[in-house]
Amino acid sequence: MPRYNYKCSSCDVEMIIVHLMDDKIDFCTSCQEFGTMIKILTIPLYKSKATAPEKAGETTKEYIEANKEILLQQKKNAKRETYEPT
Repeated sequence: MPRYNYKCSSCDVEMIIVHLMDDKIDFCTSCQEFGTMIKILTIPLYKSKATAPEKAGETTKEYIEANKEILLQQKKNAKRETYEPT
């Protein structure tokens, strides 16, 4: 469902309300008055391709490379420790 920004003309409280496009909001939950809610014009969110995140495969490869050294250190530590047989 879409989110809409509203402002109460009585108490000046701004809030985001999620509702269907055909629904009309006229009750302020802050000051408990009817007919005071005004829908505020919102700016849509656009994502440009220049700031788009990397592909999932590339991100995964970066995490694997970053954690290889940690894994090697954990393996070395595990080999040094002695364990009691169960």
